[in-house]
Parts: sequence; structure tokens; C-alpha cells
Amino acid sequence: MFFFPYVSFLRHNLFIDQYRIIYCGFLAKISFYQILMQLYLVDCQFPNIENQLAAYKQFVEFWENGEMSKQDKFDGFEMLFRVHAPGEGRVVILCNANGDKELFSHFAPWRAQFGIDMEITPVISCQNVVDYHKDLFEKMS
Repeated sequence: MFFFPYVSFLRHNLFIDQYRIIYCGFLAKISFYQILMQLYLVDCQFPNIENQLAAYKQFVEFWENGEMSKQDKFDGFEMLFRVHAPGEGRVVILCNANGDKELFSHFAPWRAQFGIDMEITPVISCQNVVDYHKDLFEKMS
């Protein structure tokens, strides 16, 4: 999760330089708000059996040496689950990401090395469906 500062100025001359807050002798009220990541469904399809075998060879190596866990969780990206259908040459993933930069960082190397086709779809949780529809139904009535 990421937090960003929201500054309510009581007096001026407070400067925010990336993550440092520079205080210039005046009072400021600073609150931190959570930036929530977007949930994504990623449907991956191997183009052929040769690429699938090569990708799984690397996946097994990364899984066993701990590299996969590093790739699966970094600033702005978190893998929630990954399921495999090797008989169909398919992998389905649910992940959280801040945006396209983090998605690219995680998935682009696999796409570039093994030609995996990926459909990336923003999705919402069950609680989101309930909340959004309650608002919709209220507006419709």
C-alpha cells in the first residue's frame, strides 16, 4: 500500500520535495491518505508448446531460488494468485497494481522472452459490486 501526503496549509511556505517535507517556519496540517491499488485479472496464453516449456523451465528455477516471490510483490504490485492450466497452455492471474507501469514491470519480461499473449482486465471485488450497485439502485429509485 502507498500513502501520499495531503497538506492543508494553515500558513504557507511548506514545500514537498518527492517524499521529504521541507518546513519553513510555518504551521501545516499533514494527513496521509491511502492509495488503493486496482485489481486486475490477467489471462495468459502461450503461443506454442516450445515457448510454454521454456517459460516453465524459467518459472521452476525462479520458484525454487526465491526470485518469483520477489517478482510477485514489489512497490505498487502484488500477485494475489496464479493458477495454471498447462494442458491448455494457459495461466490465469489475479493481482493488484497501481497502474500500467507496475503491470508492465511484472509482465513485459515474460511477454518479451516467451511471446505469451496477455489479456489484462481491471476487475472489482464482490464488496465493490455490492457497494456500487447499492449506490446505483438508490439513484434509480
